[in-house]
Amino acid sequence: MKSEVADKTYGNIAYEENFWTGKKTVAIDGVPLQKVSRKEFVTADGKTCVVKGSFFSGVALFFGVDRVQVLPPIKWYETALALLPFIFIMVWGNSVALCNIFPVVGGALGGGISGVCVALNMLFMRMVHNVFLKILIALGVTAGCIYICFQVATVILSAMA
Repeated sequence: MKSEVADKTYGNIAYEENFWTGKKTVAIDGVPLQKVSRKEFVTADGKTCVVKGSFFSGVALFFGVDRVQVLPPIKWYETALALLPFIFIMVWGNSVALCNIFPVVGGALGGGISGVCVALNMLFMRMVHNVFLKILIALGVTAGCIYICFQVATVILSAMA
């Protein structure tokens, strides 16, 4: 996830965090800061920059007492939309009556598949700023998750017949 913000005091700040590994990089006006520790960076003139927060809670950079918000926290509706695949698969896939109507795999296998879809939902929704596109992304990933779980359930049922 890459985010850029213009600050009056420090100029253009570019922050990048890898979603999967958590590796962070910070650059001011195109000049990368030297990494001192996991969350501390040093500017060219010797000022210390501390990164606080995460992908989910939002990221702020602290230059002494100065605070620069680089990445806003995830909103409640983004979390709710991202959890749709997991909730659907866990409710539908673990109900025998519902699986007789439309079979989807539940349990650990369905939870694993839908968990990956939740992570993809969060990642894709962070890249988009338009609310309507976030809703479309969430619905698309949820539909893809349901389709994959349906295909897995169909394979399991056909192997048992």
